[in-house]
Amino acid sequence: MSYAMKYFNNLGDLLKEYRELFSLNQEDFAEQLDTNLKTYQRWERNEHPAKEENLFKISQITWIPLHVTKTVNAGMPIYYSVKKRKWSPTKLESKKYFFPELLTPTPPDDDGLFIRFAPLDSEEVIKLVKESDRNIYPSQNSFRIDTAYRAHQIAPELNFVVYDLADLVVGHQVCLPLSQTTYAKIKNGQMAEGDILPKDIFNALVLRLGVLYFCAGRGASASIQHNIISKNVHILLKYWMQYLRNINLTLAAHVMNVDGYEVCKNLGMQLVFEDRQEFQAIETELPPAIFEARIKDLAKSLFNLE
Repeated sequence: MSYAMKYFNNLGDLLKEYRELFSLNQEDFAEQLDTNLKTYQRWERNEHPAKEENLFKISQITWIPLHVTKTVNAGMPIYYSVKKRKWSPTKLESKKYFFPELLTPTPPDDDGLFIRFAPLDSEEVIKLVKESDRNIYPSQNSFRIDTAYRAHQIAPELNFVVYDLADLVVGHQVCLPLSQTTYAKIKNGQMAEGDILPKDIFNALVLRLGVLYFCAGRGASASIQHNIISKNVHILLKYWMQYLRNINLTLAAHVMNVDGYEVCKNLGMQLVFEDRQEFQAIETELPPAIFEARIKDLAKSLFNLE
């Protein structure tokens, strides 16, 4: 199955791509979208554009960002991956993901208009995020909802969901603060993310030691993902300066795609684990992997801070 972004300039081709990926016939897909078969067929044949309320329903059901459905419905081009639910306005951005400007210690561009960061402060929101992850990479061992909620209580700045103008989810991040002992079991393949219980969440930020384990995260476009990375870099620098360098934290990231590999490598993080067994069980671009780095080393390499 291809993860590459494809060029779309009409709604019909995009709907057909989604329908065929999930082995749906036109009648079943039309029923999911709360429309009649004849209307759906006209959309897929590009005989008539969908109405605004139809586009919103399509985005709700398929997780295709509303920006994407609006763009192609208007006959304008965009690059999009149905499998990864990631879009790009240009061919360059669809190919090139990492830019050095991501590592500048500036706050993210969250003006509340184009994107909005919100905390993972309810089981309903966390369930939505978990379903989003599982629809892309159907791991059987993903994080527990109650564990993610506990992580939000300990590290609220690092656990969030990202909404667009229509309040549809276009990104998220789940970070579990763990003790070195629990993290070692994860890294050594002795424990799955789904085995981490709320009691295993460790108050790493207060104690200034342990591991910040980024177990889930995505952005619907490179620009949204860039905002998420920028937010993390800004928080990293704040922690470093706030605790006057007296901090012994490790940052670890669980990644399952080329984008994640690229970001971690450019941050100077080290590959410490690859899950070959899960790689055989689910369709991913690369083996699910864990990268890690000490916060001290990142501060030194990114900001030239000793």
